[in-house]
Amino acid sequence: MTSAVKLLEKAPVMMRVGGVGSGCAVVDVVVQGSPVRLKEITFRNCYTASVTIKARIREIPANVPLSTVVIPYKTLVKDYILMAKPHCEQGSQIFVRIQSDEFLCEARDVMALRFILRQPSHCWVNFGLCDINCVMDEQTEVEQNEVHDKSQEEQLPNVRQIGKQVETLAQMTSCLQVRDGMDGQSVGRFDVDGSYELNLLSYT
Repeated sequence: MTSAVKLLEKAPVMMRVGGVGSGCAVVDVVVQGSPVRLKEITFRNCYTASVTIKARIREIPANVPLSTVVIPYKTLVKDYILMAKPHCEQGSQIFVRIQSDEFLCEARDVMALRFILRQPSHCWVNFGLCDINCVMDEQTEVEQNEVHDKSQEEQLPNVRQIGKQVETLAQMTSCLQVRDGMDGQSVGRFDVDGSYELNLLSYT
């Protein structure tokens, strides 16, 4: 089962070199709530020639404060072509769906996305992406719990095997106790009240 991810999209930042547009812009999108596992990313193009999508993935324990560490971005999609010919209008307003099997790395525990937009053509003054949405797999958390439970079960010793080992140990202990008892006593064929009977010894 899948569901939409609540996103907070920040205003695009146009990169400039010496006060002149560089043909590059950055759009940051933050996942609201807990980190998610992305199944797909969708958006509508607005005259962007290509896009690279990076994800900020949480790979530290949940009890570690984010303020104490720097979490780098990992590339999910690199130089995804939206307009094959940047000077022409073809592909300038297409709807795009990028699914998880197209990602360059696993998009698990995603906290934020960064879209790096490029438009080398001077024909388009403004460019960007519209209607950015993400879909997550709702079963992710359940699957993680199942894997965790399974790993714990694998680490636990087998109850039936332990029972057999205990039973074997008890039998060995019983045999040792019997042997120790026999070693501490005389055989008893020839002794009478703690002394030997000579008549009995003479017939052996």
